[in-house]
Amino acid sequence: EKNKELVGKYAIRQLVSRLPRDDRNNLPDDTICAVVATLYEVVKDNQDFALALVQEDGIPRLMHINRSQGRYLARTLKFTLTLLKTLWGYKSLHAEYGKLNCGP
Repeated sequence: EKNKELVGKYAIRQLVSRLPRDDRNNLPDDTICAVVATLYEVVKDNQDFALALVQEDGIPRLMHINRSQGRYLARTLKFTLTLLKTLWGYKSLHAEYGKLNCGP
């Protein structure tokens, strides 16, 4: 728990920056998968860290991964979808998603 707290406070920006914005990504899929899994662990029980992920431009990056069927491994897509569903579960953040034109 302490590690999640530290990652949430100090590393969200760096983690989000590792996620691809577009198809000009040269990170290995395993790295992207690890970043998404780490972000999930940090935000799944902490709405403040979920908000930080949104504010660091994480949603468009996650949506890009989610829409890139065939480009990423199935497990990366699965982790990404799980993270997006978790973020959507925070009802108080829906207004933030609306500002980004994100939503189901």
